[in-house]
Amino acid sequence: TVAPKPTLTVTATPTSVCPGSSVVLSVSGAASYSWNTGAQTSLALVNPSVASIYNVTGIDTLLCSNTASITVSVFTLPVINVTSNRSLVCKGEKAILTASGAVSYTWNTNATTPTISISPTAAIIYTVKGKSSDGCLNTISYTLNYSDCTGLNDNPNDRNVFDLFPNPNSGEFSFRSKLDGELK
Repeated sequence: TVAPKPTLTVTATPTSVCPGSSVVLSVSGAASYSWNTGAQTSLALVNPSVASIYNVTGIDTLLCSNTASITVSVFTLPVINVTSNRSLVCKGEKAILTASGAVSYTWNTNATTPTISISPTAAIIYTVKGKSSDGCLNTISYTLNYSDCTGLNDNPNDRNVFDLFPNPNSGEFSFRSKLDGELK
C-alpha cells in the first residue's frame, strides 16, 4: 500500500508586516521540517523587506514528504516630504516646516503635527518620523538654511524692502525702508 503524504498546515503571524518586521512561521502535520529559510524546526522567524513566499517540506514517520507554502505581504513605507515656506531663515525670523506623505508625524522638536513653526538661532537639522495607515514608520531629515542676515543681499525672503527715489536724480535721493529697524 502507498501511504498518504502528510497534510501540512502552515501559518504566518502576522501575515502582513512593515519592511524588516518579524514574522513567525509555523507548520504542523509531519515529524520533521525543512524551510527554504534554512530553519529545520516547526517554527521559523523571518524579517521580510518585500512580499515573500516561504516553502516548507515536512516528512512524517513513514518518510513520506509533502511541501506547503505561505505568502507574507509587506506594506510599503510612507514617502515623507518636508517643505519650508522660506529658503533661508534670518536671525529673529520664523519659518514653517510642513511634512506630508503619512497620516501622523513626530518631529525631533516633540511636535506631533504635520506643520511646525520654528525660530532657529543657527542652522539646524529637523527630523520627522511619519507613520502610514498600516503603522509603518519612515524618517526624513531637513536642513533649514540660516543666516544672521546682516547685509542687504543676505535675505532672499524680503525682496524690494527699500525704495530709492527719485530715479534718475541729480545726486540727491531719498531712501525709504519697508522694514522695521535701523540702518548700520
